[in-house]
Amino acid sequence: MRVLVLHGPNLNLLGEREPEVYGRATLEDIDARIGERARHLGAEVRTFQSNHEGALVDRLHAERRWANGVLFNPAALTHYAWSLRDAIAAVSLPCIEVHLSEVSRREPWRHLSVLAEVRAAVCAGRGIDSYLEALELLLEIAPGPDRDAEGTAGLIGERLAHPEDRAVVARALAEIVRRSGRFRWVGLHDVTRDSVEVRGWAGPGPPAHLRFARTEGLTGAAVASGAPVIVQDVRGDARHLPMVEGTRAEAIFPVVGPAGVVGALEVESANAQAFTPQRLRWLERCVEALRPFWRAPAS
Repeated sequence: MRVLVLHGPNLNLLGEREPEVYGRATLEDIDARIGERARHLGAEVRTFQSNHEGALVDRLHAERRWANGVLFNPAALTHYAWSLRDAIAAVSLPCIEVHLSEVSRREPWRHLSVLAEVRAAVCAGRGIDSYLEALELLLEIAPGPDRDAEGTAGLIGERLAHPEDRAVVARALAEIVRRSGRFRWVGLHDVTRDSVEVRGWAGPGPPAHLRFARTEGLTGAAVASGAPVIVQDVRGDARHLPMVEGTRAEAIFPVVGPAGVVGALEVESANAQAFTPQRLRWLERCVEALRPFWRAPAS
């Protein structure tokens, strides 16, 4: 994975410029931390800083065939430099917008981002960690799924065509979704009148709750509404019922039968904002393919 990191105007003065807002770390410190984390994750990075809009566009153009994705902190250019928006759209690389401060809580003029329509996500308000979180998120989402939605649906159909113990089938289906979509943890749940039961899971460890009330957690919210619940950062949602340690983003897709919700697909990521529109469409197709699982008699 090759990542282009772009820094906009005035970031060359980090460490001395408004440290109460941007911190004491210099741009050299930030680039060093990004490089260190990238090496640990098996990625290669190139960094570039400029105070000039055109220079940032030129670098995007020049690196478009080398890079697989972009981390971009346009700084003040975020709010009015529409050529940057067009450049990101033109190179067709997944882009994560990065800010050291939480721009959404600052002056109103900072709330507009020209990249809003073309970025995959935004990581802001955590200083250097904004860049590091953005890097890990980019490495998860940029390659796309290992298998496209139709190919994954085909695998699911093949597995469902050979029924056996439902727990065994559920574990196999969860693993298909997890591996094909490059997610951290996936669970298939049965939903009864009173409870939610984890029928099968795939990931780094077993769920902390194999059974819980159907009103609990984000799953409870999805069951109550009959609609998907997508939380891009569970740290800010009191409804979150932790299933595995380290989850940052969670998506719940309820499966509705004639008598109400009968099941749910739960998908978790270690990275906030991991559920891009493309990945959600992919998961929706998987849910359609999984529906026959909940038509089988419960065991």
